Amino acid sequence: MLAGGILEGVGLALLVPIFSLLAPQTGGRWRAMIVDTLSSIGLVTRLEQLAAVLLAFCLLVGVRAAVLSARDRLVSDLSLGFVDHRRLMVVTDLAHARWSSLARLRHARIAHILSKEITRLAFAFSVLPQMMTAGIR
Repeated sequence: MLAGGILEGVGLALLVPIFSLLAPQTGGRWRAMIVDTLSSIGLVTRLEQLAAVLLAFCLLVGVRAAVLSARDRLVSDLSLGFVDHRRLMVVTDLAHARWSSLARLRHARIAHILSKEITRLAFAFSVLPQMMTAGIR
């Protein structure tokens, strides 16, 4: 999540050099720094410099997409594993409970725990990583 948040911030920051190369009159010190850096590696013309910055931006977007995909897959696996584990714990506790204790419980209460409460737990667990990601941004 941290890597995804950092890559999003860097991707947005990389828009500044792109815009400074597109509008030379508004670039200021950013434009001078970018032009000097790119000129030192042999990219002299404006088109070469713009192509290099756009290539860097596209590569960053690709890396960001791969990182976010991996993050989403890991968060999904973690969330599903956690929720399934909690559901299994409830069912195991019910299976090991004494019949006299279970007979006193209402059927609706057990159904509510297995359906609604587990669903609420899954929703809360899915919102947690989103809040963490939003906090990093």
